[in-house]
Amino acid sequence: MFVFRFCFVLSMCLLSRGMAAEFPASRPEKGPVFDFTAWRAAVRGIDFKKRNGNHPGPWGGWFSPDNDECAEKYVTTWGPLGIRTRMHDPTWGHLPAFRRAWPKVLLDADGELAFPCFEVVSVSPDSPADGHLLPGDLLLAMDGRPFRTALALRPDNPAWQHQGARSLEMDAGERLDLAEGRGRVSFDVVRMDAGAVPQPAGHVTRELFRGPAMPREAKETDLDVEVGAGQEVAVALELTGNGNGACGADFLRPRLEGASGTLPLHARRRVSEANGWAQIREGGGKEDGKDVAESIWFHAPAHLSWVVPSGFG
Repeated sequence: MFVFRFCFVLSMCLLSRGMAAEFPASRPEKGPVFDFTAWRAAVRGIDFKKRNGNHPGPWGGWFSPDNDECAEKYVTTWGPLGIRTRMHDPTWGHLPAFRRAWPKVLLDADGELAFPCFEVVSVSPDSPADGHLLPGDLLLAMDGRPFRTALALRPDNPAWQHQGARSLEMDAGERLDLAEGRGRVSFDVVRMDAGAVPQPAGHVTRELFRGPAMPREAKETDLDVEVGAGQEVAVALELTGNGNGACGADFLRPRLEGASGTLPLHARRRVSEANGWAQIREGGGKEDGKDVAESIWFHAPAHLSWVVPSGFG
């Protein structure tokens, strides 16, 4: 990947197509005229509070925090530039689907998003951004300044309605208005090297048990592999038969050991998780009939993963 900064003129598309920089209303109409009166009459008959569930998001009253399609289609359009983007906001990390959509290239050793950014989804042909931006580009800064989430705007003033449910688009919208007045805008962009061929990440697996039912006795097992900061370690529990009994397991004293010492994992935030039944539970596991606080209970099919922090690679 590489990082670059560029600047382009917003009126470039007008000049390159030989069009006069004038208001659209002064040009001859080339198609059917939009009937604003009919549209307004139709809109006035809609109860938007009922229709949208009084939610400012594009998914109306249903905005699932764990639905990947919802996160994928939460798109912001930059009309004057001709691009559509997806927002990546660190303050939305509590929404699982949006966290999963974070660009891995911008994650720190703890799996957190290092920079708020916009990911380019599409670029309209002949738009001002055409030839400058590509789908997949990550916009880290605009006119030399990083993007701010909605609640970081005007902190000394009363919050606007729904400000807490907004993200980076409020800051970007205000700054785009200023850029239109100047006629130019610049971005700091992260772009993956077009010549690089993505390679699947190497991984090491070790099967600890396979059988008709999970054994009840505890057995400590070490997995000695080389890992680096930013890589993931995971534990998986899969169903190998047709039944659904004896499919739960206690993961006792899960930990990483490295140059910085021992890092317990039972209470550390996981970067991804899935459980076949009920909820994953921290604590309450048993060993020889005694409770073990440093434990995790999960049920097949299950998968839990953590990011390796600095000092443990």
